[in-house]
Amino acid sequence: MAEDVVEVQTQIIQKEKDVLPKVSEAIGGKGEQNIDLSWIKDNISSIQQATAQGNHDKVFYPACGTDILRTMVAYDATEISAVDTDETLVPRIATQFEEAGIPLSINEIDEITQELTCTYEEKPRTIKFQKTDARLVISELAPGSVDVLHIFLPTGAESKISEDEGSRVANSLTLENYQLVSTGGFMVFDERSLTPLGETPSALLKIAGIEEQKITRRQPNTVLTSFYPTPDQISRMDRTGYIYHKTENVGNDLMNDMLQGLDHRLTSDYVFMEVARGGYDYLNAEEGNTDMGVALTNFTKDEDKQVDVVAESMTLHGVISENVQAYKSEQKAISRRQLQKIQEQYKEFLGAYQEVVIKLKAKTIDNTQALEELGIVQGEYGKESRKWPIALAYVQDTEKNGIKTREAVQQLANLDLTGL
Repeated sequence: MAEDVVEVQTQIIQKEKDVLPKVSEAIGGKGEQNIDLSWIKDNISSIQQATAQGNHDKVFYPACGTDILRTMVAYDATEISAVDTDETLVPRIATQFEEAGIPLSINEIDEITQELTCTYEEKPRTIKFQKTDARLVISELAPGSVDVLHIFLPTGAESKISEDEGSRVANSLTLENYQLVSTGGFMVFDERSLTPLGETPSALLKIAGIEEQKITRRQPNTVLTSFYPTPDQISRMDRTGYIYHKTENVGNDLMNDMLQGLDHRLTSDYVFMEVARGGYDYLNAEEGNTDMGVALTNFTKDEDKQVDVVAESMTLHGVISENVQAYKSEQKAISRRQLQKIQEQYKEFLGAYQEVVIKLKAKTIDNTQALEELGIVQGEYGKESRKWPIALAYVQDTEKNGIKTREAVQQLANLDLTGL
């Protein structure tokens, strides 16, 4: 096994020297968009490394756009089923391949299907491109029929076709998406984490037979979109991406337990994100209750009860006690770490705020400079807190449901979290 890994790594290094520069330039253009080509190369090579030990021959890519060359090279795929409603894509895809030195042959199969073939790295490659709605195609796929489910959806593609039509492409881990992927295959959802606002519990992934692999995320300006990020947004972007390896296949009941546990984690992460920026009503605090200690205690108790329900179901479905307990402990530990992080942010912000107040009184800075020191800047849609999430709400001295931001921040900054 170790020798196989070394051989794969050696092959990837050689490809980085011989192939990837030309492929990256074909994908990113020749400088006219000012795209960092090394970012494209890093993305491709990181996927190659993450998928080296697993199945990656057959790829299904709904709403693919022009993102075919990158996908084929990154996964070393021999068969790609690509679906998109845009009838103008195939010529543009062919141009990218030609610029990368990989000529494509295009055959018309029927009114909606074209077969694109080429030879790359001495292997024949086939791309079945269907000009139709991906939501119609995904419903017809057989379980285990794809090695890589690569979903990177444009806005609106997750919705149902109509009120009567239940088919949709979910850009997240679902039972249906899990079933489509072969054992040993991979799942990608925008190359982002299953829990974008926090940590994904490793014990939960283990129970579902899933491994998380980190990659370099796709450069956002290399594909067609209506929402290109600004240079400032790109400069602040976290390039860490994620891909998920299905190492074993578990039953539907157990997978549903995992998904419920994941949903609880996502909900808690969202609540903590809101608390970090002053959204205390998300704690479901009783109106008129301004004691943040009581509100947090009640919230964490409710959270623990939900975890217990999932844990009991896992036990019924055959998960050993050790793994169930690991899941329970990790869910609780992640929440406590998030609370500690919020508290540290509050304390750090309060220290900075006091320094700014002193400077304002001494007239060594003006109001604009004060906001800058607190990390509050003018964003595309209004003022944003770039350094401390709580900064804007604290400065504006907001109040909701009787809870005043400044009082809540002071309470939480000094709260003993050990009892939660």
